[in-house]
Amino acid sequence: MAHNSILSRLRTVLNRISYRVFSAKKLGYISGGHQNVGDKFLYQAAERLFGHLVPMTSAGEEKKLKVLCLSGPKLFQGVLLGGGTLINSYMYELCSVLLSMNLPMVTLGTGAGSGGHDQPVDEDISGWKPLLNRFRFMGVRGPLSQRRLESLGVRNVEVVGDLGLVFAVDTPSRIKTTSRLFAINVLPPHGFASYDQHTLNQIAEVCSHLVQQGWNAIPIAHHPLDVSTLKAMMDRGSLPRGPIHLPSTISELLSLLSPCQVMLSMRLHGSVFACCAGVPPVLLGYSDKCVDFAESMGLLDFHHSVNSFDSDAVLGLVEKVIHEGEDLRHTIRQRATAYRERLIDYTERVQIALNVPRRKD
Repeated sequence: MAHNSILSRLRTVLNRISYRVFSAKKLGYISGGHQNVGDKFLYQAAERLFGHLVPMTSAGEEKKLKVLCLSGPKLFQGVLLGGGTLINSYMYELCSVLLSMNLPMVTLGTGAGSGGHDQPVDEDISGWKPLLNRFRFMGVRGPLSQRRLESLGVRNVEVVGDLGLVFAVDTPSRIKTTSRLFAINVLPPHGFASYDQHTLNQIAEVCSHLVQQGWNAIPIAHHPLDVSTLKAMMDRGSLPRGPIHLPSTISELLSLLSPCQVMLSMRLHGSVFACCAGVPPVLLGYSDKCVDFAESMGLLDFHHSVNSFDSDAVLGLVEKVIHEGEDLRHTIRQRATAYRERLIDYTERVQIALNVPRRKD
């Protein structure tokens, strides 16, 4: 592990030197990581908007790099606080350090509040107010994040949508009425999770009921840990054993989703990418970040909290999706592509303000 850490730091230094010597100033990008498919694809979404981005490291590392003239205004035109729920304790110290370097900062479809199981539901973000009021642009994921920040006194907050909606497609495949495919994603409980194995057993029962009604399940993992959780759930529900998909590219993920009639997803970005494909999600929400996205897309009626899981209610939501059919898919497609265009417009405003060249496609 120590060897890998040294190699990673050396690679960062060499990359920063090459940027300093051979390139114009860059934009930095703060992400939630890359083991999670959602975070990986959000980074790619940001690069689709802005072109090549430089991953930021930790607060301590950026301080050291600045001493070497490999961080700060000498290298960066600005820094994007990227997609994901990052306005919390995860990135507070790093953002504080970067602002102290007088780097212009921008949020990019970012969520505010608890990032998930690693943080309490009532994560305190009040300390962010003085930081965020120094950001040049404040574009957040959804109305809940907007209200939360405005209640702290943060100025000029606008909803630009989840960054993942950059991948929204204009014309998803039209579903055949005989298609009986549903995608499923579950998240193993850990840390501050307020649900347990019993909830996953209930979700397995829902899947089993659908299979008995003639449906076929497409299990999609968003993290390596999801694979074993999905396998165990499929076994408990006595579901036909098929491949557990862990997509390596966004096109692979959208191809898996596009023939489905509905997506049952605990992970937030399972629902986000379903919307990109025009597939109605039933959001099995484990955190209010799921509510944030659902409200932004007008899908609160299709959100069900796993903290008070009710199998009949979830099956009722699946029936509602089927009943609304192509009309619902059309509505989701329209909303998703509208946010895609809003994110593009937001990007152009940021590029003008920071004097960043527009991406050449």
